[in-house]
Amino acid sequence: MDTADSPTKTQASDDENYNLLRQAHEQFNNGAFERCLELLQQLETKGENSGLILRHNRAVVNYYISGCMQHQTLLQELEQLVDAKAKPTTPATVEQPTVVGGGGLSLKHTGSAITVARYNKAVIYYHRHMYGTALERLAPLVGRLEALEKQMSALVATLQLQLLLATNQLNRAEAFLEYLQYKLNLVASAPSPSPTGSPEEAAAAAAAAVAATPVLEASVPRVAGECAGTLQLLQLLTHVLNRKPVVITEDGTPQFAALKAQQYYIMKDFQMAAKQLMRINDECTQAGNITPQLSTCIANNMGVIHLRVRHYAIAAKFFQNALRFDQQLAANLRKSSLQTMSSARSCEIMYNLGIAMLHLRRSKEAFHCLLVPVKQYHSNPRLWFRMAEACIMEHESVRQTFLYAIFKPIHFH
Repeated sequence: MDTADSPTKTQASDDENYNLLRQAHEQFNNGAFERCLELLQQLETKGENSGLILRHNRAVVNYYISGCMQHQTLLQELEQLVDAKAKPTTPATVEQPTVVGGGGLSLKHTGSAITVARYNKAVIYYHRHMYGTALERLAPLVGRLEALEKQMSALVATLQLQLLLATNQLNRAEAFLEYLQYKLNLVASAPSPSPTGSPEEAAAAAAAAVAATPVLEASVPRVAGECAGTLQLLQLLTHVLNRKPVVITEDGTPQFAALKAQQYYIMKDFQMAAKQLMRINDECTQAGNITPQLSTCIANNMGVIHLRVRHYAIAAKFFQNALRFDQQLAANLRKSSLQTMSSARSCEIMYNLGIAMLHLRRSKEAFHCLLVPVKQYHSNPRLWFRMAEACIMEHESVRQTFLYAIFKPIHFH
């Protein structure tokens, strides 16, 4: 989530307001949200004319004061801001952080309050796994990406790429990435191997391999700030999912190491993919920075690998472990922050477990597993197909048992 426009001194009479904005910016960066809110309220009482911008930033600050839990209240405020038919306002307020990366306030960004409100709405829908709605909300900003300030356009581009990959629109993601590279110059060209060292192209890619892989920041020269590393990682991920030969240089973070594991998986080197995931788990455990999110991701992806090599019982065990880790995240969703809510992956894991149960011919367990994701992804035809398969398998086993009981041979003693 981002904020509205930053202050710009246009005349001497604006000095006092500018100083208040700068102080609010510093207080926000220091986590003093209450004090930041007081400074914004002072600006309102002083007759600052950027009403929409101040209203937007107060809503975001109140959201952080609530511990990032009252996202529904923030969403309502943003809806009202976007729907408001107000005159354009001049840039004059502090920058707020993004919910995605937890970035800080900055006095360098420019853009209208309405623009940032639309972006923030898309971020909220993204974290709620409402990817289609998020794409709709973000579409007006993507349509005029070239007109946005560079940092804001980088934030919008990052979210758009994440949404396209989350909805498995790989061709659109690749085309959008080329647009960012050649038209907007936001990303550099991805490293590619030498002609003699090109990896073989995979015959079939499974996007579920690293469905829960977290995407965090690193650094890339084209765009300064938090979204630089995210854009770089998304760029590599797009090429990997589209089976393009790229070199992934690990930087010691689990994010790039997980991307390397996904590349092994798509190249059908399942043994190396499993070893890579286990190495991530061991290194993070030794470093003491293992998290339930990372444990869920690793367990789920290990299950997908074993599912692919037809070790169905082992795959089911890994999926059950992933569910156990995920329950730590989903235990108190109503009391969790928006980011924590978005980390819960029970629906996806239950689908994977259902597939494993189908292969094990445990149709009743498979059906009950598939009942969980169908409530959220009720329009997914593949899900209904799998449920029908479980029903047919269950009734087939009942029919065979019935026929065996009827035509059971008589043994004479």
